[in-house]
Amino acid sequence: MTTQAPKPDEFYVGYLPLPWGHSRFLRIAVPVMLWLLLGVSIGIAWTQRGPGEAVWDDGVERTWTGLMRVSPYPMLQIDAGADAGSVALIVEQGKHGSRERCLPFDGARVRLRGWRLERDGRRIIELSPDVDAIEREGDQGSGGESARLESGEAITLRGEIMDAKCFLGAMKPGEGATHRSCAILCITGGIPAMLVTRDEHGAASYHLLVSQDGEGPMPTEFVQMVGEPVTVTGRRGWIGDLGVLLVDRGSVTRR
Repeated sequence: MTTQAPKPDEFYVGYLPLPWGHSRFLRIAVPVMLWLLLGVSIGIAWTQRGPGEAVWDDGVERTWTGLMRVSPYPMLQIDAGADAGSVALIVEQGKHGSRERCLPFDGARVRLRGWRLERDGRRIIELSPDVDAIEREGDQGSGGESARLESGEAITLRGEIMDAKCFLGAMKPGEGATHRSCAILCITGGIPAMLVTRDEHGAASYHLLVSQDGEGPMPTEFVQMVGEPVTVTGRRGWIGDLGVLLVDRGSVTRR
């Protein structure tokens, strides 16, 4: 009767050479797992939407002149230089709005210093912390006529509520669930809230979200819907070249 030789012991002992069975498995399994991880990483990166061409030019302090408007949010109707004719929102450094500092200059022509944030032609000015960052130009009260809020038809849009400062340049990306907590802090701190919508080609449109009377921010209840897909019904309007959407309680629903 013929007996088979016993199979070699595959038990691993740290101070002995790796058994052939273990070695063969690792030579195959490790490269396969690495290639799979690489493929998954490439796939995830490929499906992510690009952060866009947002700019935060915090290394170059600039000066703008124009008419100051405080409601519904502080903004400057620029009347000189390359940005003449456009309206730029104004914010403080960090997660803070600029209403308190801008209020004494409401309706006046001013010169202000700060840093530019821009995306797709939509601008924000982050004020310099210097006490003289805003100065009145010309005689007191001679500011002229600021751009009026022109409201039009009712419209329903689908998009995402963002905080304007982060999305327009302070953060990349400044949208989605990963940015939700930051956006809520910014909006509750006075940073303007806006609705960003995209067409079938991915091109974005921006609407500042304001109260139904056009005099203040959107209702506070909508803050909890920041960073989520929403449907918004309101009246579309314009302040100069700045698109706005006038909304009331119940105007925003989750999709």
